[in-house]
Amino acid sequence: MRILMTTCPQYGHFYPLVPLGWALRGAGHEVRVAVPENFVDIVAQAGLPAAPVGGVVRTRDIMEGGKGELLDAWAADPAAMHVRALRLVSRFALHLAEPIVSFCQQWSPDLVLHPTLDFSGPLVASVLGVPAVSLSPGLPIAQRAMAAAHDELADLYGAWGYQPAETPAAVRLETWPTSLLAHPGQPMRYVPYNGPETMPTWLLGRPVGTSRACVTLGSILPKTGGLEVLPALITALHDLLEQVVIVLPHEAAKALTDLITLPAGVHLADTVAGPWLALNLAAEGSALLVHHGGAGTTQTAFSMGIPQLVIPRMADQFDVANAVVRSGAGRALQPSQLTPETVREAAADLITDARYRQGAARVQGEMAAQPHPGQVAAMLEELIARPGTSWSRPCG
Repeated sequence: MRILMTTCPQYGHFYPLVPLGWALRGAGHEVRVAVPENFVDIVAQAGLPAAPVGGVVRTRDIMEGGKGELLDAWAADPAAMHVRALRLVSRFALHLAEPIVSFCQQWSPDLVLHPTLDFSGPLVASVLGVPAVSLSPGLPIAQRAMAAAHDELADLYGAWGYQPAETPAAVRLETWPTSLLAHPGQPMRYVPYNGPETMPTWLLGRPVGTSRACVTLGSILPKTGGLEVLPALITALHDLLEQVVIVLPHEAAKALTDLITLPAGVHLADTVAGPWLALNLAAEGSALLVHHGGAGTTQTAFSMGIPQLVIPRMADQFDVANAVVRSGAGRALQPSQLTPETVREAAADLITDARYRQGAARVQGEMAAQPHPGQVAAMLEELIARPGTSWSRPCG
């Protein structure tokens, strides 16, 4: 079986696909990941074969507005900004859909696998007449926001005769705990892949009696002016815990050290492999994970049974923060509430109140019971084997 994986050229969209890609290759299937040239190395580092398409396509090619303006707008009206964000991220398809179709004229896939917010994958599947399988790495998208994305691509859809409402995904995979979803699709166990994994020696041993927190802002927020929250976080956590591990992309890590002097016991995680130290390694042994509410970050904490303090700033992070609170595995602070004192109080509560550890363990157990990627790979084999199934309307 040949599987084509398509994705927006962003870590948070691609990384959740990787464990299923491994499982499909392990089952003997051919896998290709169609991405712009500038994202090929990220795919190769994950151990999957990349197919370069569309030249160089970067996030800044689709964005509008400056860094400070972006975060201010999210704080003022998250719902409206979510619509804007979906409209912008859909623009990757304007750069990638046609080159991917051209690639598939030489390499014919049996199935297209894509994250929910990649809009080129389902179009390509419809054009080829093969099933599209979506993987949702986050919470469900509001219908209003999804409609805005489709409106943004109306001309592209028209050129290919593609009608998304008439060609739904053959399977909708969900890695979130089903207890947090109103209408869950096919569950799949979340297996953390947070980038190339190299364990630094200073993380190998943790002396008895120490306590550790891990802090991350993900891959996008540090590029949009989000580092200003870190001094308050560091001050509060350093007062409370013996060790604080901060995970940031290389450029953001340098910017942080230019901004403040890190006190003893605060480690700025770094690695020679990949853009940052893989979060599942950095967070191991932590009593608490403090983060921005990224879907991958949150699910990594869920899968490891670590209580969470979520400080949302943009995109679906506000919804994710609410989901963490509902799960009983954590708390949330809005940006306007952020001070060293509020962080210290929330962190102390999360560490000392056993109910949060119990909530985190409960969600961890639920996720562990979901079908693992190998089982899902077998299910996709059965999907392809179904005789006489039509996957799309004629396009063109």
